[in-house]
Amino acid sequence: IAFVDGIKAFNKEYDEISLPEELSNILVTDFTSLSNESLVISTQNSGIYVLQNNKIVKQYCLGNILSSNYVSKVCALGNDIWFVNENGLNQIDESGSLTRFNEQDGINENLNKEAKMNKTWLGLFGF
Repeated sequence: IAFVDGIKAFNKEYDEISLPEELSNILVTDFTSLSNESLVISTQNSGIYVLQNNKIVKQYCLGNILSSNYVSKVCALGNDIWFVNENGLNQIDESGSLTRFNEQDGINENLNKEAKMNKTWLGLFGF
């Protein structure tokens, strides 16, 4: 469950699961799971976290591959992470490589502007 001041996780019996301390003060915007059952969390201030077995295995943030730590939406297709930030539609593939989509990829500037303003719902069925 995401709250404005962090995130809490529960198992199937509704017992709270301990999460890493780094997640105690994040501002969660969205979350999803990859096909390998990793949990992906997007944030307003810390980029994207990937968790496996309640441990952070990767953080994508400003300084490693993201152009902004504000990520408004995230979804998964297989083990690829698709997300929207201030620079529009992006994908991190399973190897950790980032692709930003633009007009050359068929994403017009208006869609990217809408995505930046958090007005776009992204559907990736059968992509």
